[in-house]
This record gives sequence, C-alpha cells and structure tokens, in this order.
Amino acid sequence: MAKGSAARWNFGLETGSAWDRSCLRFRWRSRRRPGRLSNPPTRKRRPCCSMMGTLKRLAKPPAIPRLPNDSDPLMSPQSPPRFLPGCPPDPATLTDAFSHALVAWFRAVARDFPWRRGKDAYAIWISEVMLQQTTTTTVIPYFERFMREYPNLHSLASANEEAVLRMWEGLGYYRRCRALLAAARQLVGLGHGNVPDDPELLGSLPGMGEYTRNAVLSQAFGRAVPIIEANSRRVLARVFGLEDDASRPPCSRWLWDAAAHLVPAEDSGAYNQALMELGSLVCTPAKPSCLVCPARRWCRAAGAGAADRIPLKAPRPAITKVSSVGLALRSGGAWLLRQCPPGGRREGLWEFPHHPIGEDESPLEKARDFLAELACQGADLRPAGRHDHSVTRYRVSIHLFAGELDPMTRVSSCRWVAPDDMEALPMSAPHRRIWKHLRDKG
Repeated sequence: MAKGSAARWNFGLETGSAWDRSCLRFRWRSRRRPGRLSNPPTRKRRPCCSMMGTLKRLAKPPAIPRLPNDSDPLMSPQSPPRFLPGCPPDPATLTDAFSHALVAWFRAVARDFPWRRGKDAYAIWISEVMLQQTTTTTVIPYFERFMREYPNLHSLASANEEAVLRMWEGLGYYRRCRALLAAARQLVGLGHGNVPDDPELLGSLPGMGEYTRNAVLSQAFGRAVPIIEANSRRVLARVFGLEDDASRPPCSRWLWDAAAHLVPAEDSGAYNQALMELGSLVCTPAKPSCLVCPARRWCRAAGAGAADRIPLKAPRPAITKVSSVGLALRSGGAWLLRQCPPGGRREGLWEFPHHPIGEDESPLEKARDFLAELACQGADLRPAGRHDHSVTRYRVSIHLFAGELDPMTRVSSCRWVAPDDMEALPMSAPHRRIWKHLRDKG
C-alpha cells in the first residue's frame, strides 16, 4: 500500500510534465486538514514593474477632450462640430417615437407655471423675454405683477418707460425691457391688438431673436418650428453625442438644423416645452438622471457613458474685481440721484453718483475729487459703508460716502429726489439696496 501510494505521488513529481506537477501542488495545498486553513497565508508579493504600470494606467482618469481655441488651427472656433465615435446619427432616423415619448412624459410631469395656463401669445411672449438668463422661480412673481399691471399689448404700449422699468427692476438685463416696450409700441402702431402669427413680422421686432420668435409661434399658434436654448441645447447635444462646446457657432447651427427635423407637426408647443423641461429636471448640467430619462433609448451620450461630460463646457472667464466710490448727498431732506446715460446696459435707471477708482487709490481722496468734479461745495464727507454686488463676471465694490449740501444746490446732470418719490423711480438693484440702507439708518 505504501509502495503504491509512493509510486502514485512520484509519478506526478518525477515523470510528469511541468503542468502535471503544478496541478498536483495545487491539489496538495487545497486539501483540508483539521484545524488548518486550506490555503496558508503567504508572504505578500511586492508588485513588479509591469504590475505597477498596469495599476497606474487603471487609476488614471480618462482624458477630457480639449476645447476649441484660437491657437489650434485644427480646433478653431469655426471648425466643424466634433461627435462621439459613430456619431452623429442622421436626425431623420429619429422616428416620431422620440417626440411622442417626450410629449407624453411632459404631459405627466409638467410644472404649473402661470404662462402655461393658456395659449395667449402676449403672455407667452412676456414670459419668454423674462426667462432669458433668469430662472423660473425668480420670474414667476415678476410675471404675475407685470401681467396685472399690463394685461395686454395696448396697456403695455401706452405705458411710461420709467414705470415699466420700475416694474422690471431686479430682473436685470434692462435692455430686454426697453426692447419689449419698443416692440409693443411697434405692433400697436401697425394696428395689431395682440402678438400676430407672422414669423417675418415677429423676426423684425426689437429684441425678438430666433428662439423667442419660435417659442411664441409654437406654443401660441402650434407652428412646427424648433427652439434652441440652454436646456434644449444640452438635451440634443447628448442625444446626438456632440462632444464639443455646444455654444460654438458651428455647433449651435448644427443643433438648430437637427432640431428642425425633430419637431412634430402636431403638439409642437408641447414638444418644445418638453425639451426645456427635460433639460431642467432630468438632463441637468451635472449628474443627469439618465435612468429615468424618457429619451434614454435614443441618447448616444448615455449609451457611451459620457452624459456627465457632454456637452463640453467653455472655460469660464476670469473674475474681475471693480471698485468705485459713491456719494450719498442730501440737501433739505432730498437725495441727489443721476440718471444713467443712453447706450449703456442700465440706460434710464437712476443711481447715486459714483465713479470708478483704481486699486491703489484712496477711496476718500477719490470721493473728494469726484465731489469737486460735480461742483458741489460745503459737503463734509464721511464713510457710509461698503456695498458689494456681482454682475456676470464682475465683483463690484462701492465705497459709499455721505454728506450734506447747502439747500438748493444745483448739480449738473443730477436731480434732487424726495424720499417719497424714490419708490417710483426705476433704480438698479445695488443702488436700490443702498437707498434702503440709508432710509432705514435714518
């Protein structure tokens, strides 16, 4: 018995192949013995060079494609759009099932906004202008107040510009408001009682771009025209696998052309709103909820696992700090204000006189120099706090100085305003906050 057993094991170790010996060693180590582990612990191996290289490659994050820039001729701002491998699909291959799925999803989850409660072209127009560069939560109270004050085209066209600007105060981008008023007056002057179903006429109105025009035409009149704004641009860029900055002119034009193939002949308004709603609620800029997206089966970015990085984002402009001195001058209970000149983004608004200063300049000395430029005499300036605000990429600090002037002092290009009249004048949001600070301080 012992001899046979020895022969059995010797066969594997002495006469067998290297593979046989390896298998026998594995079987021997795998035999369980009472009180012992089947695989005794061994000394930890130090990773070899090839293994370390593999680990480093696996740990390295995937490279993010570069954005187009002026210095690279192959990736210039006018270069053709770039897509994921195998993309883009022909927009014509997306069947009606795509639009039907989005419309059905929208009807089930659509948020109740006041401008969605009907198909009044005027109300839709007002809402679309307000929503430019502004969130829906901010717009809702402004829209409701505006519609109570100016419920139709005629009431807006006959309104005073200062009153309309005062109603708009706080929304920013006041050029939108002035263009809206000019367009209303132009339509009434042409004999229209409401916003007309006329693409050519709407496109000629002040402030009426391609998006705003098509939004009104599709939502109010059911015209099968596409829209592209921030949310719908992001949705379509992911659907088509656009691995590029979607705001570049060639990419934007490509998306407009592709969107024109997708908009259905029926329910075009609901479809366009569905694109925007999808981008706002599901296909968000960061961490999109692809698992619950109604467009997932058609989305090339989701299929490639690239939805979180498509579309590519252009580098944000550097933050610029700006400082100025402001004068809160009072005479006989009235405050000195100056109206912003024509041509600027705050045209027509009233503000406390202010002047920019450099980084190395003394705010108090600059305030005294500015007071002399206004030809004001007898004011003893004292600090009244620093007021900070942001405008796009600018961080603005206003060093405010208060002072009293002799009664009836006349200041060129400025106006004395009684406290009771301050509320009626349109002011920029930062200077409205300055006024409230001065009023509450007494």
